Amino acid sequence: MSYQKYEALVAPARPTSEPGRLIVGFVLILTLGAVLKVSLLLMMRSVAPSANDALYQGIVSGESPGATLVVLFSFLLTIVAIALVLPRLHKRGLLTLLGPLRELAADFKACLKWLLPLALLVLVLPSGTGGDLLPGLSGGLWLLLLPVSLLALLIQVSAEEILFRGYVQSQLAARFASPLVWILLPATLFGLGHFDPAAGDLNPWYISWALLFAVAAADLTARSGNLGPAIAFHFTNNLMAVLFVALPGNLSGLALYLYPFSSEELPGMTSFLVLDMAWIAVSWLACRVAVRR
Repeated sequence: MSYQKYEALVAPARPTSEPGRLIVGFVLILTLGAVLKVSLLLMMRSVAPSANDALYQGIVSGESPGATLVVLFSFLLTIVAIALVLPRLHKRGLLTLLGPLRELAADFKACLKWLLPLALLVLVLPSGTGGDLLPGLSGGLWLLLLPVSLLALLIQVSAEEILFRGYVQSQLAARFASPLVWILLPATLFGLGHFDPAAGDLNPWYISWALLFAVAAADLTARSGNLGPAIAFHFTNNLMAVLFVALPGNLSGLALYLYPFSSEELPGMTSFLVLDMAWIAVSWLACRVAVRR
């Protein structure tokens, strides 16, 4: 494996790479992020309680455009939490989790040049999951919201990549030489984070999908030495799943179309997840080609 460039992300983590410090930092970030998000919702509710009732219900179900935007933009608070914890616990700044910014921007663009045409091809091909797609947002409203939707989506995927690939992975890589540790452990955390109590027998599928996704993103980060490819990889995947064709009730408020089954329906979801795993493999290979130098 060619991971020489990964030193750009690993070196700033070495002075404070104790596993105990990482565990405390990860818990603090999750806790502080949750507190900030709850505080924001409470503040919004206090400003206009009656007007925001529908918004709060939408946040729970994820079925309205406003609620979906609130959920996506709330990931900015996760980045704030990381920025507050990192210098105090690890004596490093937020930008050290990103890698060289010029290379990050170049790799992000290079990957998107491959991924966006591939995503368009996938979207126009038959879904293979059975049943006709259902209408979501009207085309006019979808286009009107598209700029802010793209920004919100970029914030959401960037926050997750900064936390799992930028922070957890680099801290582990500074302590342990084996990629089996610093790739698989964060990927396992990411996978378990996709556990859904309501999904029942589908949970092994969800966790396997998320684990495969995280391993691919981890490899791209280590090969490039920055978060650009992983963010582009994550952004394109969520672009398809949130803005174009979404599962009903699962952050579906901004989608142009909806699948004719829910995230708890076994027959439709197994086919969906198998196809999505194939997409992960293809898009990972495309990013590897894009950043090969």
